[in-house]
Amino acid sequence: MKVAFVVQRYGLEINGGAELHCRWVTEHMNKYWDVEVLTTKALDYITWENYFTAPKAMINGVPVRRFPVVKTRNPERFGKIQNFILESEHREEDEIL
Repeated sequence: MKVAFVVQRYGLEINGGAELHCRWVTEHMNKYWDVEVLTTKALDYITWENYFTAPKAMINGVPVRRFPVVKTRNPERFGKIQNFILESEHREEDEIL
């Protein structure tokens, strides 16, 4: 069976959250399935800037295919929007950019 795992970031440098959980599951299931990871070239979850240069890698026996981030995040702007959403009374329409 061929299975693709899709996660926002992937690598040995990323050691928490959904990304780490995905790596654990992928490495375990690699014993039973033909797996591949599809992810971004980002390392930093704040800016989402491309960090990894190679489009393909092999990490602990798992093939990884990386796609470039097209639009990075402006942390200051994102912080203002996040604070507004979390702290202010608002409608769903207010969240649509």
